[in-house]
Amino acid sequence: MLSQVTAILLPLLKLDPGGAKDIFDFLFVENREHFEEYFPDLHFISELPELEHVKDAVAPSERSGQAGLSAILGSCLHGIAHENLDVRLLALGKLKKVLSANQNELAEHLLTRESLEPLVSRLVVQLLSGCREA
Repeated sequence: MLSQVTAILLPLLKLDPGGAKDIFDFLFVENREHFEEYFPDLHFISELPELEHVKDAVAPSERSGQAGLSAILGSCLHGIAHENLDVRLLALGKLKKVLSANQNELAEHLLTRESLEPLVSRLVVQLLSGCREA
């Protein structure tokens, strides 16, 4: 639910940047302990320069490079399977950037395995499912 609320509020950043930032501060910084369990669903926050002030609260492990490629891809998979279209679109944008930035690492990882990584299989299935819906 928090990812849906966040996706709905994102257009407000252009219309009323100050008010929108206050709302995001309230949700992610002031009430961090209440919503912290939902932060992994907010992977797209790190892509928005307007929300620089809440990035540390929402995605500290990803920002510091501690999150591995599998964890980031898993987060993207969760996002592209979301019921809300706005959340899916944000997750697809994040997935595109992650795949572009980690193309060599992913290719090496896949080529050195005998069997296909289950996460990659689930990503492909989810992407094909999304294509059928479109």
